[in-house]
Amino acid sequence: MRRPLTDAELAIIEARYRDGDTIPEIAERIGRSWSVVGRRVKALGISRSMGPPPKSGHNIEKVPRTDRASRVIAAPPDRVYAALVDPEALTMWLPPAGMTGVFERFDPRPGGSYRLVLTYADASTSRGKATADTDVVESRFVDIVAEGVPDGIAAEDHAAGLASSLANLTRYLEG
Repeated sequence: MRRPLTDAELAIIEARYRDGDTIPEIAERIGRSWSVVGRRVKALGISRSMGPPPKSGHNIEKVPRTDRASRVIAAPPDRVYAALVDPEALTMWLPPAGMTGVFERFDPRPGGSYRLVLTYADASTSRGKATADTDVVESRFVDIVAEGVPDGIAAEDHAAGLASSLANLTRYLEG
């Protein structure tokens, strides 16, 4: 019997394919067969036109990318809404595994924004992008979308982080 793809694997498949990796490259990265990865790409209807062009030998100007993640959670809408607009709730589930978060700015109105400083629990195993042990997230309340993702954050790492945050949200809401 086949082992189902994990949330992190699904996020990596989507992110890496949109970033131009081939199905064999993705399969090797996550230790799955080409057919498993290919079926998932086909099922998602992922188009490379939704992201950067495939890799080539040419020097292509890099622009910040937009990463997305989604998950179905069995929780009432009012609890989901509260988990998305309450800064105390957000610090409980938003930081990926191995990190904590502190908001420097938080304006949850539509079009509002926030600045979240994420700190690694063990800076010796993970390198921060803002300082030796921190990452800084600046986002808007429009959709659960990470816009302008810096080049220093690998797509597969970010996909795994987004999947981890959504798993945290699920645990937070489903108890």
